[in-house]
Amino acid sequence: MAEVAITEDMLQALKARIDALNDIAQDAATPLDQAEAAGRQARELRDRQVRLEAARFDEASADYRAAIAELGGALEELQEALARIERLTEALETAGKVLGILDKLVKLAGKVV
Repeated sequence: MAEVAITEDMLQALKARIDALNDIAQDAATPLDQAEAAGRQARELRDRQVRLEAARFDEASADYRAAIAELGGALEELQEALARIERLTEALETAGKVLGILDKLVKLAGKVV
């Protein structure tokens, strides 16, 4: 069976139906048996509404947890990339020092010869 997304509009329509049933149940002009039936149906629908909202919350929570886990992975990759950049920067600084020393040696060798 295909899964149906629970929308805010669906929940609002359900709430409107519950409110209408409660109005019927509380209306003094409604015969007692109809008022009791309307009240019973309103309670059943309210129970379904609570379960639907709980399911919707669980779904949203699962999506949130998945996004947080994905963010954690991305942050870890970022930390690794920053560490590689730092090591590369240190290597380039060291290479610059080596080239500076080689330059001095070449200049000194030119004076000696």
